[in-house]
Amino acid sequence: MDFVTGGTGLVGSHLIYDLLCAGNKVRALKRKNSNLKPIKNLFARNNKTSLFEEIEWVIGDINDIGGLLEHLEPVSRIFHCAALVSFNPRDKTKMELVNITGTAIVVNAAIQLNIPELVYVSSTAAIGSQ
Repeated sequence: MDFVTGGTGLVGSHLIYDLLCAGNKVRALKRKNSNLKPIKNLFARNNKTSLFEEIEWVIGDINDIGGLLEHLEPVSRIFHCAALVSFNPRDKTKMELVNITGTAIVVNAAIQLNIPELVYVSSTAAIGSQ
């Protein structure tokens, strides 16, 4: 089973779509109040609405190591797409918590559980403007 963080975002939603079309099983992490409308629309635009129902959504946060470890069993591959993008200097602390600390937690969880494959996706937009 594949595990995707950031599955409700632009990159993560398209990745989930491609993984499911390839026949993979997908578990995706989302926050309690995540908006699923954009990813549902992606599947609907491609006449794959029934495929959307195959996503195993789990509610959690990449900064919650205990919850993350629970969701990662049994997972053979992690796609880490979660990030906070902002160009507002006031969001620097939140961005560091998600983009740096959260990524470290995902990597450490993969190591702890001996998950053989971790794919990390990022963008220079995640660092904000200087």
